[in-house]
Amino acid sequence: MFRKLKWRLLTLNILLIVIIMAVSFTTIYMLTYNNTEEIIDKMFKDVSQFKPFREDFEQLPPPVEENPSKRLIAFSVQIDNQNHIIDLVSTFDAEDNLYEALTAKALSNLGDGEISDGDVTWAYRYMERDNLKIIHFIDITTHVQILDKLIITFALVSSMTLIFIIIASNFLTNESIKPIQEAFDKQNTFISDASHELKTPLAVIQSNTEVLMRKPGLEEEMHLKFIQDETIRMKQLTENLLDLSRLDFEPHKQLELINLSECYEGKLLNLESLAFEANLKLDYDLEPNITLLGHKNELIQVFMILMDNAIKYSTNSIHVSLIKSHQNVILTVKNSGEDIPTKDKELIFDRFYKVDHARTNSSGYGLGLSIAKSIVSRHKGKINYKYQDHMNTFIIKIPTI
Repeated sequence: MFRKLKWRLLTLNILLIVIIMAVSFTTIYMLTYNNTEEIIDKMFKDVSQFKPFREDFEQLPPPVEENPSKRLIAFSVQIDNQNHIIDLVSTFDAEDNLYEALTAKALSNLGDGEISDGDVTWAYRYMERDNLKIIHFIDITTHVQILDKLIITFALVSSMTLIFIIIASNFLTNESIKPIQEAFDKQNTFISDASHELKTPLAVIQSNTEVLMRKPGLEEEMHLKFIQDETIRMKQLTENLLDLSRLDFEPHKQLELINLSECYEGKLLNLESLAFEANLKLDYDLEPNITLLGHKNELIQVFMILMDNAIKYSTNSIHVSLIKSHQNVILTVKNSGEDIPTKDKELIFDRFYKVDHARTNSSGYGLGLSIAKSIVSRHKGKINYKYQDHMNTFIIKIPTI
């Protein structure tokens, strides 16, 4: 599917660029061509002043510009009814057979046109006035060469540009598709993992229900307890999935001014008893009256996720700090314990990812940190993990503006 999408995007991109190049080059060529035609028209006007078009028929030298490099190379002939040259004015010296040959070619196609004589291209115009047949000739070789070179240049530039564009477009298309493919893969993994997690509690519920139906009264309380436990796990998983879906697709709600210091201090007071029961030392340092605009319930949820993990995996102590620094609110949650393996550090925020079964509580699904990261990102912040001084450390930084 993505291969077809890639080629479709690549084809459309190249086609669009080719059209733009073709229109641009055609426009440049037509402007140059029209400018050349205007120059040639002006040259013909100058030639029209040659004898025999002058009424006094004086033998005047042909007009020559001050710059010899821009000298007008042209001639005019007057012919009789038998198509013989009876008069000639030229700005250059040449053999009579040249004039006769060019005149013969022009007479074979009366009107305006172009003829070639070796490497030289001549433009001519035929006209009749006062029973006289007159043909003007101008050397336009330079102008034709300019247009030809322009076409060759366009062809070379277009070819080289097209090769570069194909390579660049292929690279950019691959880079553009990567996030889509990654999102698609994550979605498939998410569905697969969610289905896998739901299979176990459903299987337990089904098996215990079948036992109760076959042998009512036999250890009924134990089987009902199994069903209840798995139902609670399914409820927790469903709520987590709904949280992730809400964070991904629900539009942002109205922000409110939150006193994080008060919110987190209240939660820590409630958590002290859990830490005490787990024989953990819990200390915290919260800078007073730290406020920011955000979603209160979501920021509390992030805090509780980090604290839940800290209590589960701490060996003897937990430390929490909340400070404000350079227009950022920084929440740090540390717990003593083993370092997370290097291969897992980049994946701990992925959905359904668990470091290992020895470190992971059996009731967890690997969704907590993923939810925390989504909430922090929703608040334009960042969450990071590091292991320092034998402490697992999660740092959340959220801008206050």
